Amino acid sequence: MKLRIVLFAMLVFILAGGGFAIYKAAVAPQVFKPSELQLLRLQVKQRDAQIAQIAAQDLNNKFQKTLDELRAEGDKVKAENKWDSTVVFNPNDLTFTKPTLTASPTVLPNNQPPAKK
Repeated sequence: MKLRIVLFAMLVFILAGGGFAIYKAAVAPQVFKPSELQLLRLQVKQRDAQIAQIAAQDLNNKFQKTLDELRAEGDKVKAENKWDSTVVFNPNDLTFTKPTLTASPTVLPNNQPPAKK
């Protein structure tokens, strides 16, 4: 019986708190308005930021295009020299390398490594 009373009290407490939280969330936040001059200053800065964002996107597109052209030129050099298709061009230092094959560890069917001799 006491357990039932405690559970009922906890339920009432939770529901009361939850109801308060729902009411509190429904209340609109207080709004503050800048003066007309302050709003104009903010609008100018907002427009400057939008223009800068567009310029940054344009520069990024140009960068990607020139990087693609550099990689294509690397492919052209590989073809001119008849290098193997596994040769890799590094656009950072303009080098061509062929990756070395590394031996992968042998794994037995039961996922156990081979016994050391």
